[in-house]
Amino acid sequence: MVQKYKSSLDYLYFYTLNLYCQHMKRSFILVPVAALVALLCNCTSRPSDTDAEGYVCLSNARKALAAHDFALAKAWVDSLRTQYPTALNAREDAILFLDSVGLAEAHVEVAALEEALQQPDLTRIGKDTLDFNYDEAKQKVRFFEKKLEHDKANHKQHK
Repeated sequence: MVQKYKSSLDYLYFYTLNLYCQHMKRSFILVPVAALVALLCNCTSRPSDTDAEGYVCLSNARKALAAHDFALAKAWVDSLRTQYPTALNAREDAILFLDSVGLAEAHVEVAALEEALQQPDLTRIGKDTLDFNYDEAKQKVRFFEKKLEHDKANHKQHK
């Protein structure tokens, strides 16, 4: 349908309005596409420096484990989780590390219970309690050994 304009100003007004609408239609498509491209470029870039910083926390945790400070080792892993949530490779390695911490704790517990069982002045109830705790500690050792083996078999690196 052909529209007749009353004046040249009406024509100019509707012409510029039409151009503006066409521009807005293009920008409604282009702006989200540009934002998506920017997001994809950001997400697929090289591994971030947070992975390196996460490995620093993991290194500190390993030093704490070597000193048999299990609580500090777990605290370092916890700080890795909270401070560097995007350090996926470091966090994946931290899972294996926590299995190692649990295994080391269980070995220390077994050794302490073996030593306690060697005491000659134990009552029957005390010996039964220590035997029960010793069996549980041995089960922890077996659990962490199997878990560590499973986690090593399913370990993966992230891009």
